[in-house]
Amino acid sequence: MLANAARDRQAQSVLHEGQFESGLCSVAAPVRDMSSAVVAAISATKTGPGFSDAIESQTLVTAHAISKGLGA
Repeated sequence: MLANAARDRQAQSVLHEGQFESGLCSVAAPVRDMSSAVVAAISATKTGPGFSDAIESQTLVTAHAISKGLGA
């Protein structure tokens, strides 16, 4: 689990399918401040398998927009 967390911290986005609760799928992206430190994250969650590329892309775009508002 710690190895997965370390890998996830380096990723642009993280997709989990059923790791936390069976039947749930989530995608998350970091929100950064003006020093580029991760200060929050946003996520989208749904039931069933997988996310479309569009949902993952929109999650990244939204995280980037929030980060930009914070000076990143």
